[in-house]
Amino acid sequence: MYAVWEWFPQPHNFLRNGFVTHSEALRDATSTVPNPTPLRGRNWTYDRRMPPDITPEMRASAKSNPNTWLYVIDPLFESEADVPPWGVVGAYPVDASGEIEDNFHPNDRYRPSPQALRMPTPPSTVDEVLQLINTGHQEAATLPALLLDASLLLYAASSEDRDVIGFPDSDGRVFVPVCTASEHVPAAWPGWRVITGRDLAPLLNGFPLLVNPVGPLSAIVPAELLAARVPA
Repeated sequence: MYAVWEWFPQPHNFLRNGFVTHSEALRDATSTVPNPTPLRGRNWTYDRRMPPDITPEMRASAKSNPNTWLYVIDPLFESEADVPPWGVVGAYPVDASGEIEDNFHPNDRYRPSPQALRMPTPPSTVDEVLQLINTGHQEAATLPALLLDASLLLYAASSEDRDVIGFPDSDGRVFVPVCTASEHVPAAWPGWRVITGRDLAPLLNGFPLLVNPVGPLSAIVPAELLAARVPA
């Protein structure tokens, strides 16, 4: 797991009821981007040099279709009638007797799905979408609307804490961290409380949201993308 966040013993900036109580100078150092930005997470890799395993089902299909190509489909699209070009792992040639030949032809356009990379079962819908975004199977622009209705875990100093607390990174950029599941909460947090993205959006005061600061997959979402979807 890669840490994408530099944690401090105490928060350097507090947002109370949507207002900054410390200096607003750090706001100028907070960079935002027009779309959510997926961050680096755990390095799940796919070795394109390794041909897929040939299963008994594949051999049976080849026997029924000699002198053809046997296409290997990513698990994400196995039940789909229409498979996009990036959902095809590659193809094995099938000879005249219906036997699968060894020279597998990989598809250069293939994008391994979370299932193909054997990512862990996502504990929430947001985690599922983060996996799809990081593997190129969904657009990052879909994340803000999803976060509005999601139950997020927000840093809390105590069970009575109702403040929204932002943390600066080593460059002085302030983010408001949230987690999508209890197993993603940093060990350094004294506690957390549950809040929806819709309730949190008006309290960000312009500071971007950092989703899952210590992974396994993270994203930065500019505050204005959330606020734009919440009626005034």
